[in-house]
Amino acid sequence: MFRPRVDSLPRWRASLPLRFAADLARGRGFLRADRLFERAPRRDPRADRGDASQPDAFRDSALRRVHLPDGLALHADGGADRPRRRGDQPLLVQRRARQRLIFWEVMTLASYFLVVWEFDKKESAKTGFIYFLVAHIGAALIMVTFFLFFGETNTFNFAGIRAATLPPVVKDIAFVLAFLGFGAKAGMVPLHFWTPDTYAAAPNHVSALMASVMKKTAVYGILRFCVDLLGGSVLWWGFTVLTFGALSTVFGAFYALSEKDIKRLLAASRSRSRRWR
Repeated sequence: MFRPRVDSLPRWRASLPLRFAADLARGRGFLRADRLFERAPRRDPRADRGDASQPDAFRDSALRRVHLPDGLALHADGGADRPRRRGDQPLLVQRRARQRLIFWEVMTLASYFLVVWEFDKKESAKTGFIYFLVAHIGAALIMVTFFLFFGETNTFNFAGIRAATLPPVVKDIAFVLAFLGFGAKAGMVPLHFWTPDTYAAAPNHVSALMASVMKKTAVYGILRFCVDLLGGSVLWWGFTVLTFGALSTVFGAFYALSEKDIKRLLAASRSRSRRWR
């Protein structure tokens, strides 16, 4: 049960999709991130032009949370022994909707191929299809949200969306769509049904990566939408997140008590400790 399922494959081939997905979420690595977080935020004139690479404190907090588990997953795969190269953190850095959707899709495809790596097994193909379907339904909801923003602001840039005065009904619809879209990726109850089988089918270190880094990017997406783009000024939004967070916590705890498979237990544990509350 604890033996990685890619032992029979060349190590570098088995790690390619993992490295690709990790580069999107991790980016420049531990040393680069430490230097970034130690500096106080500085105003850059490029931010007025919507520059996609301009750091912000909200995103930097998310980057810090994904660096450690991502680095541990790469160490488990032997990635730390390979030549280092600099990344650009495209998934968390981008401030334009179109680019962010593209990198979100790339991360989803990379994780999908890792789940179905043992394609000769029927259960792996079935599990991968369910994960692929749920991930793309969530991505479609997020895409509809961005098009809703575009219809009101005529821009896909986060700065323009943030500065616009959106009607309350548009904000409410955008919140529901984004919450469901990112919540499906984060394994939120009742949209968590894909997680146990998916984690069980993936290689060990990939299960850890999906349970930590990829789910944290989904939670970051919810926070970015609700707190940053929409302002987070509606009371029932908070109660909605709190309610689903409580359900995820209680269900995850009871499911973990009855589960004996370590990877399925990981799925229950991550649903319980996703920090929704």
